[in-house]
Parts: sequence; structure tokens; C-alpha cells
Amino acid sequence: AWFCGNASAVLPVGLLEPYAYGLYVMLGNAHAWVHDYSWPLPDEAGVDPWGPPSSDHRTARGGSYFDTAKVTRAANRAAYLPTQEWANFGFRVARTAFD
Repeated sequence: AWFCGNASAVLPVGLLEPYAYGLYVMLGNAHAWVHDYSWPLPDEAGVDPWGPPSSDHRTARGGSYFDTAKVTRAANRAAYLPTQEWANFGFRVARTAFD
């Protein structure tokens, strides 16, 4: 993954080798804005818990080229106002597959 130890700016996708299944790294490079509003994680274990129905802050995940390797991980979550603009923020286009 791209992080502060090997990058100094957001880089194009595909510069690193894909994993064995042909998938590219989805961590680092740029924080990914996600759909969830920000909220404290529950104490009990859960699988992909949903946030509240509204909040002033949105969630960004994954770390960026500006962060250390320790922060550049899927479980990394941070809360930001949606009006904040940073060079190390982005979003990932995703679509639900239909049968």
C-alpha cells in the first residue's frame, strides 16, 4: 500500500503489482470517503456495523500517502466534516452486483 514511507502524493491506481487474484491494493494512497456517518464503534463485536441515520461528520477509511503504515489499514476510521478538502482524500466508485 502507498503510505508516507513510499509515496509523497496520491498516485495512479495500478502502479503496484496486483495480488494473486488480480486485485489491486485498496489501502493507502487516499483516504476513502464512505457512506456512513461517523460514530463511535460499539464495544461488542460486529460485522460492518452501520452508523447513525445522520451526523455532522462523515467517515473516511483506509489511510493515505500522508499516514504511517500502522494507520494504513482497512480498520482505520476517521471523522471529518464533508466540507473539508484535503489532497489525500478521495472516494471509490462501487456498484452492487445484480443477478
